[in-house]
This record gives sequence, C-alpha cells and structure tokens, in this order.
Amino acid sequence: MAALPHGLALAVMLLAASLVFPPVMFEGKELNQDDIRNNIGMAKETRDVFKQTGEKPHWTNSMFGGMPTIQIAGVDIMTGPRAVWKVVHKSIPKGVDTVFMAMISAYILGL
Repeated sequence: MAALPHGLALAVMLLAASLVFPPVMFEGKELNQDDIRNNIGMAKETRDVFKQTGEKPHWTNSMFGGMPTIQIAGVDIMTGPRAVWKVVHKSIPKGVDTVFMAMISAYILGL
C-alpha cells in the first residue's frame, strides 16, 4: 500500500509530460533538436580517435578551440540513474522522456 501514492504520482507525471508535447507523444512526431544534431558533428573527432586507437581521448580541438570530451562525448559508466534513464528513454518518445525524468527527479528531491 505504501507504493500506491508513488505509483499514482508517477502516472500523473507521465500524463503531464505527455500533455506538454502531444504531437510527439500521440502523433509520433519528433522534436527538431539542433543542439543534438550539432553534438554529433562535434564528437566526430573523439569517435575517430577511438576507432583508430581504441582509447577515448580526454580533449578535443573540434569545439571552441578545445574542450574536455566528457562535455560532448559523455562517458559509458552505468549508474543507477543512468540505467533508469535508458529504460525511460527507450519507453517514451524523445522530449517527453526528458520532461518526465525532470519531474521524477524533482519528486525524489522533494521526498
């Protein structure tokens, strides 16, 4: 019974996140995210170096005259929150998943 209020809260948050982007959630449309598309190009140098050497570089010169690669290529460390994010990301359309995860995070912090 103690899980019922939390499950209800998650359902309400999912509904609210879905209503923020109805074309994405209910019509299968996709948000045009220029920052994501640009990131693919900025991380190309990092991917190329990894393919050639098998090691991920810690620095790239392809963005702003130099930047740590963790800012654009991320890391492959699996943590609890990242595992939850991967499940949510595969289950809910892009955009809606981000709003839903933000709501979950705020809910957990509020608890």
